[in-house]
Amino acid sequence: MLSFFRQNIELIFFCVIIYMNKFCKQKMNGSVRQYSSFFFEKEKIVKKILVGICGIGNGHISRQSCIIKELQKREAQIVIATTKDKVHVMEKRFPDIKVVEINIPWIFCNDKGVDYVKTLEKYKENKNDQFLSFLNFAVQIEKIFNGKPDLVISDYEPNVAKYSYSTSTPLICMEQQAKFIYLSNKGILDYSQREEMDRLNYFFPKFDLRIISSFFPMNIKKSNVVVTPPIISELEEREGEKNIGLVYFSPYSSSEKYTKVLYLLSRVENLKFIIYTNLDFPEFNRFKNLTFKEFGSTFKEDLCCAKFLITTSGHQLMSEALALNIPLYTFPLDTYEQHYNCSMIEKYRLGKMAKNMTEEEFSRFYKNIEKYKNNIVSFKEKYYKKSWKDIFNELLDKIFN
Repeated sequence: MLSFFRQNIELIFFCVIIYMNKFCKQKMNGSVRQYSSFFFEKEKIVKKILVGICGIGNGHISRQSCIIKELQKREAQIVIATTKDKVHVMEKRFPDIKVVEINIPWIFCNDKGVDYVKTLEKYKENKNDQFLSFLNFAVQIEKIFNGKPDLVISDYEPNVAKYSYSTSTPLICMEQQAKFIYLSNKGILDYSQREEMDRLNYFFPKFDLRIISSFFPMNIKKSNVVVTPPIISELEEREGEKNIGLVYFSPYSSSEKYTKVLYLLSRVENLKFIIYTNLDFPEFNRFKNLTFKEFGSTFKEDLCCAKFLITTSGHQLMSEALALNIPLYTFPLDTYEQHYNCSMIEKYRLGKMAKNMTEEEFSRFYKNIEKYKNNIVSFKEKYYKKSWKDIFNELLDKIFN
């Protein structure tokens, strides 16, 4: 019996963590810790902040780079926790801030919620010892801070949330995916928000404050949930070469879908396209209207000059395009979030969702470029009454007393 326990201690611990998250959510019955008890506690002084950033894609690190710059103005000690492939990115952006590597935890869902069998199978297959890895992470954090942090911020990063729960450290959740919890629309096309909701509820069952960044308007009447316009860096629209469109291919899809897009673009006359991708498409190098670049430092420069953007439907990049009044021609990945983002673009007539990827469809989009651009300007004037910086700094004033 003792031998079995020793061999399976990580698995047993993982089951306990999942169960406790579920128990916590049920006990709270959908409620959360009241953040006012922390944020308005006069004796509490915030000096040490742990910021956890999901390493999937570029949207999370882009958003938190903005947040960290605001936190630095408060002269707080900050430690960043993110995945291996994003550690060097954050170290380069913030050379004076300690960046700690974390592992990505796995969880699978089905129509009934968490799929415990698949989740545990994946856990057993994972060569990384997640239990010991988390303990090492916790020890490392408290060694850097010389004690516990005063505040934890999680941008869709479960490890720092787990640390918050285990140490009773106040937690701010900042994930734009959380808006799906509060939507009345339960599904779109063949996609359901259930998986997104389950993932959020199990990784982040409680919080002191939730900040949701959204490019479309939302009316959430919760005292501890704050909705802001897109949290993005300041971008300035520039005059670029006419008739150039920018194209972004997310690395989280097959090249088959992108090949279809490239065949379409190669046949479009009188337009040039700059295509950002980490995939190889040697068969398209012969087309003079297509220029391929790897995603990097020049992307923002090209974005600021683009006449329109063809992209998958990630929230952060779409938000940056709208900030620059750039119309969107979007083709979503196979997720609820991306299809919902597309539906909002069409609802408010800020661009078009690519349904068939035909020359006729793209031509209709291009003919309405100026109309879409005017719609974007009017949309922002109506719904972006207050900047994300103003909203966030008002919260920081309360947090930092």
